[in-house]
Amino acid sequence: MKVTRVKTIGMALIMLSAFNVARSEEQSGAYTLRTVAGTQLDYRKLFLSFDGDRVSGFFDNPFTQPASNDPDANPTCRFFLTGKLSSAGEVKLDTWYPTERGKADETGASVALKKRSDGTWIATLSGALPNCDVPTIATGDFLKLDTPQPWRVINYVAVPKSILYSAPADSSRTKAYLVRLDPVAVLETRSSWSRIDYLGKGGGLVRWVKSSDLSVRLGQ
Repeated sequence: MKVTRVKTIGMALIMLSAFNVARSEEQSGAYTLRTVAGTQLDYRKLFLSFDGDRVSGFFDNPFTQPASNDPDANPTCRFFLTGKLSSAGEVKLDTWYPTERGKADETGASVALKKRSDGTWIATLSGALPNCDVPTIATGDFLKLDTPQPWRVINYVAVPKSILYSAPADSSRTKAYLVRLDPVAVLETRSSWSRIDYLGKGGGLVRWVKSSDLSVRLGQ
């Protein structure tokens, strides 16, 4: 009986280890969103962060084409995503966008991602997307990793003005700053500081901010 129990525990540990290895293979970074094989759709960007089984993201399509019947229109679509990576390797995400302080966030469709053998993710959409004048993700769209990044979590600025620092010290203050709702990817935290990658222009602007400037909803 003891031998059987040891074997059972051993198998459980092996299965858990395999699951953790599988999860660690999922890569944070900027993903290209496509609908037709080999065709890249302009402007659509999906930033995803995998941290264990926790997944966070930001979708940005700021330059959708004006409607043909309204040449002055310039609909946009931006929202955040949060969810989990299942033991089966599927991702289920909720979509939402922060609104004014004191008001409930705008929530929308759920998005499921299923990984194919070629490494791409197929999206299934259920409902309408939040903060979007036009539907810019549809069931059947697929995602492919474009630029891997060591992001821990995707968050946003929760204060009116967040000063950028070149190092985690008050003496390293710069003249640059971010404003409320600006999306960022957190690379690391150190005491009361967070090193962030600003996603507003596709990433690449890495600076330090006060951790208290970021939304507590997504945490670190």
